[in-house]
Amino acid sequence: MNNQFSRRDFLKLAGLLPLGLSAPRLSRILDAHALAQEKPKNVLIIIFDAFSAYDISLYGYNRRTTPNIDRLAKRAIVYHNHFAAGNFTTPGTASLLTGVLPWTHRAFNLNGKVADPYVTKNIFSAFNDYYRIAYSHNGFANTFLKQFHNGLDELIPRESSISSRTTLLFQRCSKTTMTSPP
Repeated sequence: MNNQFSRRDFLKLAGLLPLGLSAPRLSRILDAHALAQEKPKNVLIIIFDAFSAYDISLYGYNRRTTPNIDRLAKRAIVYHNHFAAGNFTTPGTASLLTGVLPWTHRAFNLNGKVADPYVTKNIFSAFNDYYRIAYSHNGFANTFLKQFHNGLDELIPRESSISSRTTLLFQRCSKTTMTSPP
């Protein structure tokens, strides 16, 4: 039985402690949680390049500009305090995917690639027990995905048909790997 639980679950439980949740009761909840973890969860990493929080309803914009992102955010962990690691796509995206700053991953120039140690030390290596699919419309981000191809189960080519590539991605995920939402 897997007794590990996510950071999000830990934070939820920590919020219950001031309400008088005792240690024996907490252990029963954790055991019940471990049983519920039998079915694998989905992990979606969505990166938008040049997307400003000032124009997104999730972050307080007064018009409902991003209804699908708002819906997804209700079931996700949302970060409200992100600082970009670079002022253009290459260093910023490389930092998001590797977890290190530009002077460490070394992707500085427009078509730059990450340094060799980070080809295997990236976000995809954190999810070895999952089926990992990657796709990007952005050519600069796609450079990294090609570089990380050994850590992926499937890399959908950027060159696929524009009208069908997003549909194709979600069809593949729903048929082969994704679990149904709670």
